[in-house]
Amino acid sequence: MHKARAIINAFHTQLSTLKGGVIVDVVKTNVDTEQKFPLISVSMGSDIKQDFTKELYQHDLTIFTDIYVRANSTDLDDQMLDIRELIELKILSMQNLDLDYVFKIEFQSQDSPDYNGEGVDYSSRTRLEWLIEYFSEHSNPSN
Repeated sequence: MHKARAIINAFHTQLSTLKGGVIVDVVKTNVDTEQKFPLISVSMGSDIKQDFTKELYQHDLTIFTDIYVRANSTDLDDQMLDIRELIELKILSMQNLDLDYVFKIEFQSQDSPDYNGEGVDYSSRTRLEWLIEYFSEHSNPSN
């Protein structure tokens, strides 16, 4: 398995432990309007590699966690920030996602919430961006 896939899977697995409280689901797919909210979506961004040694690359992998909430217009930000806090505490407590080739996990940024309001229901999607630094061998991205 490619190391980037293993990292995404580990991110998803760790965040899935948050289900059952305020979070209904954690998915690795695009979200449609029929899913139950609030939920978290995990997806991959860029994976930039550079030579580290003669044998190793250093990768800068971007992971996105999108927070989806549905509530009345005054509770959207509060719900999102509660979930953001849970995500940050969970991920940052895992020094390397239990993967020996991961050496840095860093919260990068939060995008502006994307609000959508129709009728009584309001929803928002807020993207959190994470930087994961890891090593791979020149000859094999799975090692």
